[in-house]
This record gives sequence, structure tokens and C-alpha cells, in this order.
Amino acid sequence: MSLPVTTPEPDTAKPRPLVKDFIVLQFAALLLLLDQLTKYLVIQLLSPGFSFPSQGFFRFTHVHNSGSAFGILQGLNTPLIFVSFIGVIILVLIYRSQPHPSNLLRFSLALQLGGAFGNVLDRMRLGYVTDFIDIGPWPVFNLADASIITGLVILAWVLTRSGSPKEQTDSAGEAYLPADGFVGADLVEEEREYQTQVSPPFNPSATHDPGLVVDIPGGGQSEVAPASPNLVEDGEEQPIEPERL
Repeated sequence: MSLPVTTPEPDTAKPRPLVKDFIVLQFAALLLLLDQLTKYLVIQLLSPGFSFPSQGFFRFTHVHNSGSAFGILQGLNTPLIFVSFIGVIILVLIYRSQPHPSNLLRFSLALQLGGAFGNVLDRMRLGYVTDFIDIGPWPVFNLADASIITGLVILAWVLTRSGSPKEQTDSAGEAYLPADGFVGADLVEEEREYQTQVSPPFNPSATHDPGLVVDIPGGGQSEVAPASPNLVEDGEEQPIEPERL
């Protein structure tokens, strides 16, 4: 008995739009709120140009940044707003290119979306971005900048590790069958195991069965031939006819 060879249908599921991934949206919104809260506290508690503490490796320094992350591209606030929206569109397209985006990819996109909207909101509302995290010689930055950079690093690692965007579903523990169906060797092995379970192995020692010995009225004995192990009895048992003397 052989198994029917079936070729699985190719995965034709349409990618889910980003607006329906509530986990990504909620995490991005949480980062946006946290970024705006920290900036609000810095604006209320620390005057521009001042640091707390005044000296040290790690400080909070209130800085107005009209450029990009870490203080580069100063004075380009309006062009950077358009660049930010282009970046958001690219992130949405990356998400839509994945039939089954992995959790790590979703996490990186949520980091970048939350940070991008945090800085864009500052640029459109204030005309600059509020930076306050001052670590050693590193340029002053904020929570949104840290989220964007971290998300970019994770995204680059995911895409580099997978080789192509469509293969990174393996990170989420999801595997795909080959496009041409089952592998031949695997199918043969599966069919062999199935036949072993249905038909027991042949045992030469069990081929000879002396059968039953029946006493015949009037004297003598008769040996009844055993039934073949490969036959299935469908009807009733046939009566035993005595041998003619």
C-alpha cells in the first residue's frame, strides 16, 4: 500500500497591513508617550543649556536640536520632517513585504516608528527636537533617537541573518515547505514506515504449522491444514469432512 503523493499549495496568504498589527502599534505608541513625557519633564525642570549634575560622565543636558539625530544636519528642520515621513513609509513597506513577519522584525519596526513620530511631533510643534541625554563625549540625544538607532541595528541584523526579507520568518519559529512539494527521500522513508506498520515482517519460522489433528469416527485421524496467514476469512467456518476409509 502506498501513500498518495500530494503537493502542498503555495502560500498565497496576503500580507497583513501594519494598521492591523495592534501589538506593534501599541508598543510604538508606548514609546511615543514615554519620549514625550521625558521631554516634557526636561523642559519643565531644566533650563536650555544647563546640565544636571553640572559635571560627570552621565548628565541630563537640555539642548534644542534643529538637525538630525545626535546633532548632525543643523538648521534642516523642515526637510527632516519630509525625510521622517519617507522613513515611516519605508518601514510600512518592509512590514508589508513579509507574509509572516517575525517578532524580532516587528519589535525593530515598533522602535523606529515610535522614535520617528516622537521627533516629528517635536519638529512640527516646536520647530526643533529636545535632547537631554548627555553621556561622556557622545553628542546629546533623546529617547526617540536611541529607539531609532536600536531599531535600525536590529533590522539590519535580522535581514543580514536571514539573507532575504522573506526568509526571516524562521526567526519566529515558522518553517515553509519546498515549492515543489515533499522531498523524494522523505516520501520514500515515510511510505516504508507506513507499510511496516500495516504489514508485519515475514517470519520464515512461522510458515509451517502442523495444524490440528481430528479424531475420525470409526478409527483413524486426520490433520487439518492451517489457514494461510495472508488470507482474511470473510465467511463462516467450513465444516470438516472426515476422510473416507
